[in-house]
Amino acid sequence: MELPKFNEFNELSQKVSDAIEAILQIDVTIMDKNRLRIAGTGIYSTLIGKEIEEKTIFDHCLRENREFVVLDSRKASICLKCPRLQSCIGESEICVPIQYSSETIGVIGIGAFNKSQKGKMQKNADNYLNFLRKMAYLLEGKYRELMMAQENRALENRMNKIINNIHEGLILFDNRCNTLFTNIALRNLLNDVGIHDHEHFIDTMKDQMELSSYFQPIALAAPRDWSKEIVIRYRQEQYQFYVSISLAGEDENRAELILTLQNLKKLQKRLLQSAEKNEVELNFDHIIGVSKAIRETKEYGRKAAESNSSVLIYGESGTGKEMFARAIHRSSPRKHQPFVAINCGAIPNELLESELFGYEKGAFTGASTTKYGKFEVADHGTVFLDEIGDMPLHLQVKLLRVLQEREICRIGSNQVRKVDIRIIAATNSNLPDKIS
Repeated sequence: MELPKFNEFNELSQKVSDAIEAILQIDVTIMDKNRLRIAGTGIYSTLIGKEIEEKTIFDHCLRENREFVVLDSRKASICLKCPRLQSCIGESEICVPIQYSSETIGVIGIGAFNKSQKGKMQKNADNYLNFLRKMAYLLEGKYRELMMAQENRALENRMNKIINNIHEGLILFDNRCNTLFTNIALRNLLNDVGIHDHEHFIDTMKDQMELSSYFQPIALAAPRDWSKEIVIRYRQEQYQFYVSISLAGEDENRAELILTLQNLKKLQKRLLQSAEKNEVELNFDHIIGVSKAIRETKEYGRKAAESNSSVLIYGESGTGKEMFARAIHRSSPRKHQPFVAINCGAIPNELLESELFGYEKGAFTGASTTKYGKFEVADHGTVFLDEIGDMPLHLQVKLLRVLQEREICRIGSNQVRKVDIRIIAATNSNLPDKIS
């Protein structure tokens, strides 16, 4: 484990060094596991930030993870191989390893540089050694504290990344319904529906949902997960969401509530799109035929699949027009998006408009909810309009706007909505004759 660059740890190391020097009147130094001097007093203070040489007593203490007491540097056998032997001005040294878990992360030591300091160390060697052990233990405790704080921050960052990659809006409440955390998806969701005062909306929502009731003992004793549709009244508007609620904690004093929020209308749209996705994975290889006409038509279809243009397929009933439409969709960049097919001749004229464009709640008698039309359901995908020749004239005008502007307007609404769709149409009629 690498020694983190803790400024706080280095500052404490210097304070410890200063305190020891004030008490013992002997120079003190501390190095990290990379033999970098991170604190020092007296002669050592001018060497802070510099690397301590190999084969010194401090290096042996670090590598061998054991204490060293050298009371006469000129006579100790361990000093004979030291590269600083000829230039060393030290008279005696005592050093102790600093440990974290099973690893040595540094060394703390004292050094005598005159006869007076040497005499003190020879006389009080055991006491000084014991004192350094306690200081090493103190530094190890601080290092442990900083390591735990660093690990907690890393864990928090990982959790935040995970939570912020969740597509649902998420709110964490404590047992007093105070908001502890919200993720990025929640803020995006609220902005998307036009709510920008997020804190005020959350306060309104938790009051209308009576979230405090979930922390009552009877609720804590019940199953811990709820999912439901809700309507929140906020600033003269109504907002529909799908919420999931989970409780964490053993009792009401320590419980926390996790609430996830989804835009109900968008959720319904995704479910519709999922249901409409092209389950029949047809491509041009599935269309079997050896005639020149079939081969040429397949080649035209492959070229059409590469573009984003609208396509009109002519052919008699039963000749596989929908198969070609599905093959074009499956071979196009939209292949993973919905393929929505509708037979314009099989739906009564008065219902076809609502099927294609959808309607708002209350648009007509019986419209008790908002309904997505096929064009919205197929967003980013392909709409296949079979028997396009049977489409009523008044709808052909609205279809022209879809083709030109890629815009639709639900029945009963004035709001224009953009859609990203490709239209493939098919007919068994002779359209030029109908036009003439």
